Amino acid sequence: RDPSRSPSVLPGGVPALPAPPEGFPLIVLFQWQLKGPKMDLVVRQATEAGVAAVVPVSGERCVAGASGDARGDRRARIVREARQQSGSPIATEVLPPVSPSDVPRVWNALRSGTDPKAVVLTEAPLARTTLHRYLGSGARSVALAVGPEGGMTEREIEGLVEAGFERVHFATNVLRAETCALYAVAAVQNALMEIESWQSKE
Repeated sequence: RDPSRSPSVLPGGVPALPAPPEGFPLIVLFQWQLKGPKMDLVVRQATEAGVAAVVPVSGERCVAGASGDARGDRRARIVREARQQSGSPIATEVLPPVSPSDVPRVWNALRSGTDPKAVVLTEAPLARTTLHRYLGSGARSVALAVGPEGGMTEREIEGLVEAGFERVHFATNVLRAETCALYAVAAVQNALMEIESWQSKE
């Protein structure tokens, strides 16, 4: 993070995210924490893909990582290098870790625009609709909740669903957690940025 930059803070200590450039959706990735290098990889890839914020989540099946200061400095450097390499116009923020119960509160503070959408990815085919149908209204801000190795607990998933997150299952090969995050971000971003193209064919 640029030390000269002082982002405004929303109620509850959540930083206000700058509006993304025209044409880009605001994507917030709630990533259940992964073991060291894998979490760093998620941060790097999310930054390259244009995610507005990565929010680590300390779930029941997550393993604690490095100390806060060391982790924060390292990830700020990862974001800076990833933006330089990719040319991303999105100033990606990496927020401090939150608990699963805090996810709805943080999302409510960060979301913007009309009809924001929230998705929790599930390993089991429990989805009520497809990702494209869910995003068909053209939401300009989307939350993605991605679990750790071993997946979220049923209690964590139910908590998100009760808060308005929609279950989505990708009928693909079995993906590692860090791969799933990038896959989901790309799918959402592509669906929203090319919505006029695929809706015209339906």
